[in-house]
Amino acid sequence: MKPSIQWFSIVYAFLIMLMVALFGTMVLNKKEYFLSLSQQYSISSNQLEDIQSKKDVILRKHSKYNHDGIGLNDRAKCPSQVSFSGWLYSTVYTQTWTVSFCSGSIDSTHLELYFTDDALDFIGWLYGMNTFPLTQVDTSRMANLSGQTLSFNKETILGGYATSGFVDDYKWNQYTASIEDDDALAREKIIGYVSDDFLNIFWNGKPVRSLISANTNNVDTAHISLWSVSTWSVYLDVESNFELNIVEFDRSLYEVQKRLIKTKEWTFEWNGSGYINADYSNLTTDISQSANFDFAQNDYAFFLKASPWVSSDYLYYEMSILQDNKHAYIVPIRDDLSGFLQYLGYDIVKMDNLYLLSTKKENFTK
Repeated sequence: MKPSIQWFSIVYAFLIMLMVALFGTMVLNKKEYFLSLSQQYSISSNQLEDIQSKKDVILRKHSKYNHDGIGLNDRAKCPSQVSFSGWLYSTVYTQTWTVSFCSGSIDSTHLELYFTDDALDFIGWLYGMNTFPLTQVDTSRMANLSGQTLSFNKETILGGYATSGFVDDYKWNQYTASIEDDDALAREKIIGYVSDDFLNIFWNGKPVRSLISANTNNVDTAHISLWSVSTWSVYLDVESNFELNIVEFDRSLYEVQKRLIKTKEWTFEWNGSGYINADYSNLTTDISQSANFDFAQNDYAFFLKASPWVSSDYLYYEMSILQDNKHAYIVPIRDDLSGFLQYLGYDIVKMDNLYLLSTKKENFTK
């Protein structure tokens, strides 16, 4: 029995519909493919711009420290003995001047001494919950409006600039017990500007670790290798309200497959300066209450942006990483090479739950 013409018509119509559906799917997929390529190109271009802007700020600072012919005591000391209204105590412990205060206690009451960022002078003090601005500062005494005094030997603990006797050699050098030069300062502090979009300000992935580890100038007694110990505190100083996002990535997946896969994440809003606290919700001035980051075993990316209500277009920020009051070198610069510098720029962005990384290694004449 021969198949009917009607049956052939049905089969033919079905094949036509199937071909139309397949063609439509191909066109749709091709459209999505080209859209994806366009998005990736736009993101890649933005990342290169971010890498360039971050590099410009860091290298300008690096050049200044190593071509200015001066040295900075960038570790001003805190007083070991303090006299408060005539009673002598010795419970103030040492902090670094880069966090702009000394901290300790007097008679079980919290005490903080604040000084200027250049470590040339003290500007005030906090006792308990009371902040006292200064009306007088001399060589040994700080006074406030209520007549209370806080005395110590100011001249032996403050830092400042010296204009001679320092060599610009890209290395950390100590000249006396309290005088250090500033040549290595640009390698221990991430600096830059952020807008109202998240910017990746730090990442400790393998390319960054490799370049920092290769710099022989990064080996000295004043710093600790970021990969040698498992407990670190992160210090942030941002000039106004900000939002911080911290992502921990699976290190093995990146190193084997070059994929950034998130394992943990924290986000919070804050303002000012301090250490990221233990519950990743704000900043604290007490390093003993700070979060412990294990940069030896884990990869972290830090993303920063200005809060929506900040009026300025850009916020200046600084980030450093400390352990036992010693900094780690965290900027991927090689300045130990003869005749030129090597810098690794990097940037991570998030797109549709994916994290995309761009890196760019460049050489520059010293």
